[in-house]
Amino acid sequence: MITKTDKASGAYNIQYWFMIFFSVVNFGRKIIFITGILIFSGKLFCQCPDSKLFKERITFVFNSSYAKNKSSLQELLTLKMQMEKCNFREDSSYMYLMQKIAVLYFRQSDYIKAIDFTNESVRIAKKYVIHHSGSTLALVRNYSNLYFYYDAAGRLKDKYAACDSCVEYAVKGNSGFDLIVGPLSDKVEYLFNSGNYSLCIRDAKLGEDIIKKFYHNKDSIQGIAFFSNEIANALYFSQNIALAEKIAEDKISQFEKTGNGKQLGALYSLLGLINNNKQQYVEALSFFRKGIHSYSIIKYKKGCAQNLASIGSLYAKHLSKPDLGLQFCNTALKYADNNDSLFIFQQIANIYILKGMYAKARYFFQRAFNTVQYGMDETTMLKNTFQFPGFNQLQSLSDLTTDKGDAYQQEYYHIKKDSLLKKALNIYKKNDLFLAKIKNEQQLDLASNLVWRATARNLYEHAIEACYAGNNIEDAFYFFEKSRAVLLNDQINEQRYTSDADIAKQAALKKTTIELERKLETIPNSSNEYLAIQNELYIHRQEFAILTDTIKNKNPEFYQNYLDTVFVTVSQLRKNILKNAKALVEIFSGDSAVYILLITANNQSLTKINHQLYDSITSSFNSFIADRYVLNQRYKEFIKTARRLYNLIFPRIKPPDGSIIISPDGKGYPFEALVLNSNDQEPDYFLNHFATSYTYSAKYLTNRFAANPGNRNSVLGLAPVQYENYQNLSQLPGSDKSLKIINRYFSNATNFTLKKATKRNFFKYFPGYTIIQLYTHASDSSSSNDPVIFFADSALYLSDLIIDRKPVTQLVVLSACETANGKLYQGEGIFSFNRGFAALGIPAAISNLWSVENESTYKITELFYKYLSQGLPTDVSLQKAKLDFIHTASSEEKKLPYFWAGSVLTGKVDILKSPNTFPWVTFVGLIILLIIVVYSIVKILRVRNHENKSQTALR
Repeated sequence: MITKTDKASGAYNIQYWFMIFFSVVNFGRKIIFITGILIFSGKLFCQCPDSKLFKERITFVFNSSYAKNKSSLQELLTLKMQMEKCNFREDSSYMYLMQKIAVLYFRQSDYIKAIDFTNESVRIAKKYVIHHSGSTLALVRNYSNLYFYYDAAGRLKDKYAACDSCVEYAVKGNSGFDLIVGPLSDKVEYLFNSGNYSLCIRDAKLGEDIIKKFYHNKDSIQGIAFFSNEIANALYFSQNIALAEKIAEDKISQFEKTGNGKQLGALYSLLGLINNNKQQYVEALSFFRKGIHSYSIIKYKKGCAQNLASIGSLYAKHLSKPDLGLQFCNTALKYADNNDSLFIFQQIANIYILKGMYAKARYFFQRAFNTVQYGMDETTMLKNTFQFPGFNQLQSLSDLTTDKGDAYQQEYYHIKKDSLLKKALNIYKKNDLFLAKIKNEQQLDLASNLVWRATARNLYEHAIEACYAGNNIEDAFYFFEKSRAVLLNDQINEQRYTSDADIAKQAALKKTTIELERKLETIPNSSNEYLAIQNELYIHRQEFAILTDTIKNKNPEFYQNYLDTVFVTVSQLRKNILKNAKALVEIFSGDSAVYILLITANNQSLTKINHQLYDSITSSFNSFIADRYVLNQRYKEFIKTARRLYNLIFPRIKPPDGSIIISPDGKGYPFEALVLNSNDQEPDYFLNHFATSYTYSAKYLTNRFAANPGNRNSVLGLAPVQYENYQNLSQLPGSDKSLKIINRYFSNATNFTLKKATKRNFFKYFPGYTIIQLYTHASDSSSSNDPVIFFADSALYLSDLIIDRKPVTQLVVLSACETANGKLYQGEGIFSFNRGFAALGIPAAISNLWSVENESTYKITELFYKYLSQGLPTDVSLQKAKLDFIHTASSEEKKLPYFWAGSVLTGKVDILKSPNTFPWVTFVGLIILLIIVVYSIVKILRVRNHENKSQTALR
């Protein structure tokens, strides 16, 4: 019988003999190792071995247990010196050595040296790829290492740049994909959390496709599930709710079979948010509860907390059960970490606002801020950099700040204390600065910035409502301006600071990217070509990002000033913009109300209109005016609607006659067709009193655009007249003749008509002309939901409007249907062709709001150029052209606004009388003077000749 003591004694004996055995083995290895060093060193002192021997030695040192000690690093550094003496600096073995030395420095937590040595390895590896057609695998491995080194060093920007390079070289060399899945997953999550949704979707799709094709480990399904989830969530927060819902529903059945609890819970949570957004609250509750169930099985507390808080918010806000909502939120706190607590405390605070308990609400708002940093508030958060972890925390902080401002505003309505409104407005302004700081630090692409602009609408609407309550015009103007075309102003400033050479590089990359994106849409996802194109796209986008960073570094004076968000004050507006115009009208269309801001030289007003009433009247107005037959049949009803809309916009203060600037919000309408009187026999149109122009914002009018540097090319006209059969477009007879009439007013004009009116000629020549005149067909939408203009040979889509140099163009006249229309992006406006030209640095455009009638368009355009050539401003020239058209109309029908109100001027008003305009008056005067002089000389000669003849006769 063996006792416990015997077992212990036996175990001790076995351990003892094992210790002796391993001691002998280790001693032997050290003897061999030292001997190897001596032999190897001897060889080195005698002569330089070949590269292969060096590499074997590096591998031996690095892989031995000896490598755990500092002496192994010293040995590799000694090898480095020996390789340098043997001129092996550019050898692949030297590259390998740099990589291994970096790893050992990293193990010793010397991240700077680890980064430096890896970058040296990268330098050599790049030379091999370029000059020796070498494999990119070494680069993939190096950049994968750099990703971890930068992460350990806290250099976030460099970390994700290394991730991008790692992916780029894996894609180029079609190898090393197992090294990129982890970094790419981390980057996708970072992009989502920082609000860069479009890039998140792009990289997640690439990750999903790479795993499906190349990565077949046990955790492949988990990786695919992760990327699919990130795509669905990013789509939801990008307001692409329908597609997000479809992906979530498709993936749920798949994950239910695989039992992927975490990803399944996330999809249920997403469907809960989607149904809540659709006001389907019963369904939303069901999905939130399913999410909690899935998370509970795997004991994922974070997911449980988020769903419990969402249920609490839903009960309080939408089902009028605030106490039950508080119960769910308090339960959620038991499961929550710091990141989740922010959202939960925010919901609790909002519930107390609903209960009218404002002090309690402020207490929980502060607790929400404390989850990020103790004592933080809307002021101190501006001092932080915004690389926060957690689920969409930047958006959560912005929402939290807006909600805190709302609490003060709601309390004001309760007790009517003015100081509460001031506090609310101060918080709203701080949040606006916060959003501007995010825009600067996160460096989002245009698509993601558009999402943030849309989410900021809630802030601006609440701020304008507070201004209305306090009759605060100065702050109202500030928030009106911040609610519109901020990104357009950024694009214009960026273009102004960018050199022509850099613009050309950007243009080439943009064009290639668009071509690849369109090609990708035509290829099945499962094909090899699909992934190849997707990989190529990734590389081009990375090149574009690197180029953009380079341009930014060259122009710090522009990019360091994002936080200067006070664009134009009311006094500056009156001094600089309204010195010529008589008034500015800005419109903000919120969810519950529409606000009209009127500022004149001596007066100002802020009007609030019921949203449904405003939408009803403007929709009726537009439906009349854009249809000649309806307008003819229901003319009196139209006059009544046009009069009602005028009084709705200007209920008390009427703008003085003269030039007026309109800054609309959303889909616009022609103010020129508003009616000031109630006489349907002789309607007094807005046109009779005002030279009207439209603008994206008041700030837009203060931009400095490229001046025309003595350009001798005045007008470029294009009129295809006829189109290719496949385009299915009607002819535009007379458009070429109209161009000839326009040419009479200008010298150095160039026309391209018929088959010469091509897209190629347009792009080749238009940046060099002061005025561009297009007579053609267009549409505000297409199969790609992109506005399009047609030329003789092909179509130009708005996304293709890319040029490789700065234009000197001052005005584009788009005499084509619906060129003023396009897709509406909340917070930025309509993305139409006139906005596209503005982004290129062209100050103004005349475009059409609806399908226009040919003959009327030709006539009004010709009259416009007649007055423009006389030195009148563009707004006055267009006003006079329309008035002349009405007064000389060939029929009563032609006097209807359908025929003349569709053309609108958007952008800066200017006098474009070219110094090269042919001086007809002077020319005619000189001809008359010459005739008089010639006539006088002939007459004198005749008299003298007659006198000479008389004298001869007398002799």
